[in-house]
Amino acid sequence: MPEPSPDLVAADLAKLINPGLRSPRTQLEVLPDMMIVQAELAGGAASLADAIEAVVNKGMVAMSASSGEGMPRLAAADPVKALRAALALRPGSERVKSSNRRTAAARAMGLLSGDGWRAHHEKALLHALAGVICSLDTSAPGAGRRASVSAPAGADSGIARFYSDFVDIKDDWENLFASSSTLDLAIMYGATWRNTYRKQLNALAARPDGRIRVVLPEPARDSPLVALYAHSLRIAPDDFCLKITEAVRDFRSIGPRRHVEVYLTAAVCRHAIYLFTHQAILALYSLCGERIPTPALLASEGGLLSFMRQDFDRLLEQSDRVS
Repeated sequence: MPEPSPDLVAADLAKLINPGLRSPRTQLEVLPDMMIVQAELAGGAASLADAIEAVVNKGMVAMSASSGEGMPRLAAADPVKALRAALALRPGSERVKSSNRRTAAARAMGLLSGDGWRAHHEKALLHALAGVICSLDTSAPGAGRRASVSAPAGADSGIARFYSDFVDIKDDWENLFASSSTLDLAIMYGATWRNTYRKQLNALAARPDGRIRVVLPEPARDSPLVALYAHSLRIAPDDFCLKITEAVRDFRSIGPRRHVEVYLTAAVCRHAIYLFTHQAILALYSLCGERIPTPALLASEGGLLSFMRQDFDRLLEQSDRVS
């Protein structure tokens, strides 16, 4: 990973603020891999997003406790409080729940992103905070070994965890749902999974900024792909089509309807993806058609997650929306 200089950390902080709720796919440069963030994860943070938020809050506490020399100030607003509120409205955040708090955070976003603030305060404030976070990072567990220890295998890939069997994921699903407001699915039909996590799917879709997009195989009975899937699953083609039809109906029942989009594709499903706001699960399919344990990967910010996001967007462009 790049060395976490204040400039790069400040750039990451700016990315957390500027996209707002419309673009949850922020590619962070150094924050996810900083020692202090990893220490928060090791200490029990529920997700990468929560770990980053904890580090940012620690930085702001340290900055607020300082003398404040050289730190930008406004008579009408405390920039540290404004920054904290703006970061609370980051993509995928569940920290801002009530209408009043959302309004306050939105106003803070305006303060930090307005022309006057951007030119005279935001940049300096973010750099001040970045410098504090970098200083905290040097005292995090393992920080002294940064230069002498090579990056672990797969660090740039963003592979956070390997599961020898998809069914072993269990509690991690709860964490993924809790830290997300968006979910993109490309699955064969996922009957067991969607029934197991029906409550979480409904809760995610019900959020003000909730969105679920699911891509399923086109269930045309004369499609050669239907025969291929049916053969792989060792079921009749009509039975496979019925499973897809049931999946479409089932996802349509998740509400509110305006937050759920269902698509059908003629592309071959070589694997399944569960693309949450900040992380994703890549689940492999067995080539032999037998019911054997199939591995899965948990992807955080990095090469694999970037590929999955881009590939899903391309898949969506080639698919037909049915709901």
